[in-house]
Amino acid sequence: MSVWLFGLTGLVFALQVLPVTGFFLMLMLAPYWSVVTVNLGFIVLAFEAATSRVPLVWLLVPIAYFGGYALFAHQSHRAVERLDAEARASNSGKRIAFVPASASLVIESNADDLGGAASSLVRAYRLPVAYTVTRAQEQRKPQELSRLDSNYRAERAGSPSVCRRIQQDSRFAAATAWAHFISPLRGTRSPSQPVLCTYSLPESPALQEIRISARSEPIGTWLLKGRRVRVELSASDGARLELLSGHAVPYAWLPLPIMGCFLNSARPKWECFAGFGTSANRGIGGTGAHGGATIEIVARALGLVPGSIEERRAELEATSTPELDNLLIRHETAAVANLDRLLADPTLRATVHDLAGLAERPDLLAPRADAMLRAMSAALTYGKGRSETARNLQRLLAHLPDAPFTRIGPALLLALDAGRPVQSDVGRRSVSEETDGTLLRRLGDLGPPALPTLDRLIFSSPGRPPVDAVLGLCRLGAPAAGMAERLAQHVRETEPRSDLRFVAFVTLLRLGRSDFAEALVEDSGGYRRTDIEAWRKAVSSDSGPQVCTSRPVR
Repeated sequence: MSVWLFGLTGLVFALQVLPVTGFFLMLMLAPYWSVVTVNLGFIVLAFEAATSRVPLVWLLVPIAYFGGYALFAHQSHRAVERLDAEARASNSGKRIAFVPASASLVIESNADDLGGAASSLVRAYRLPVAYTVTRAQEQRKPQELSRLDSNYRAERAGSPSVCRRIQQDSRFAAATAWAHFISPLRGTRSPSQPVLCTYSLPESPALQEIRISARSEPIGTWLLKGRRVRVELSASDGARLELLSGHAVPYAWLPLPIMGCFLNSARPKWECFAGFGTSANRGIGGTGAHGGATIEIVARALGLVPGSIEERRAELEATSTPELDNLLIRHETAAVANLDRLLADPTLRATVHDLAGLAERPDLLAPRADAMLRAMSAALTYGKGRSETARNLQRLLAHLPDAPFTRIGPALLLALDAGRPVQSDVGRRSVSEETDGTLLRRLGDLGPPALPTLDRLIFSSPGRPPVDAVLGLCRLGAPAAGMAERLAQHVRETEPRSDLRFVAFVTLLRLGRSDFAEALVEDSGGYRRTDIEAWRKAVSSDSGPQVCTSRPVR
């Protein structure tokens, strides 16, 4: 019986070596079958030897297997204990003066074992803020606009109201401020329990810095898998100290022989392995695993006072957050400065990040409407080299209030008709859907003068018409009724089955041509059938432009 079990192990492994069969066996967790077949094989062999089914000498084989592995596992765990004791002895008594009110804690971006350390420190200790370096200082090229964000990110603990404010105000998203809700019960979310949060935002430290850097090296022993980490703390006054940390994974106490193959997508390559399974990851020099020990050691050296975010609930609720208001002011000021610089020199390259947040401030855009139109027109004349600048100015023009947008409408249409394509692969289009299709839709609000422009955008380019340009035709309404038959035919020829058909469907309904509309969706089966029914009930030639959406309003 033991021979059959060992033979089965070998057969399953051999089948895994072949990618065709191995892939399906991998999905069936075949690499772990050997844990059962190998261990059971040795147990059966011991039973066979004890019952004289095989010579008694064969009893030595399972004894050597289980006994030898037990000794090996013991040595593996002892090796972790030695490394842990060595690190604790080396770190004992090492302290560096740190007062949060007069210094900023800054973690280098490439610090091994300290990924997420800033968030972990503000959650578990009475530390108001921790900073992470996001990139090295850099000089931007003369043709590039200034960055809106900092080279640092600040992490803070906060109350639920703070995180809700960040999530609900789109200006914070534009400024790359992020909120992360936390449940008091180990990350589980329960509607009946209030949640806590941390939030991060781009912000440079204003106080003297205490820098934390770390470098790691693999633990070079056959008994363990893991890494040894050397952490360095350095203060502005020249004080420095080095701490030892790391993490290691000893082998499991019971033998877990794992044999199998997997697809290494990084190379890519079909790779096979055979070895014993390990136990849980353990910290070196501290109790936390996966970097937790390193964070604990750093906190100890800095003299941080423990205090979980749950314990500080009332304190956090009462804490003011001037940094959030300062971020919005700082970000908006920088974005407006970038826009004004671009308006003065449209040859500059402008990315969506350089102007982030301005689309949410139409009041700032309205006084600059004419200048934005001139700059966009100029960027279009420069061709593909400044297509990104043209796209991003179009995105801002699309968010103008109604009055200035209507006022510049005639000049906008002339500029779009005269401009070069913003991308070489969209034929004659001078408006791109890539950044924001809102401008295409809003052209329909300019009335009959927009018909030639929409006609060109939809029909003069090969391939798929822009969805938002079709919605612009829908918003235009009755004056576009003469284009209904062409639209239906063009969509059927270029898009045999896609969401564009359903946008054209609602457009044709609003143009009063339900006959052409029904022909577009007669072969759609059950796809978006509920949307089609909702549009049939809600859309007619008497409907307002609010029905012109890719999803019906129910």
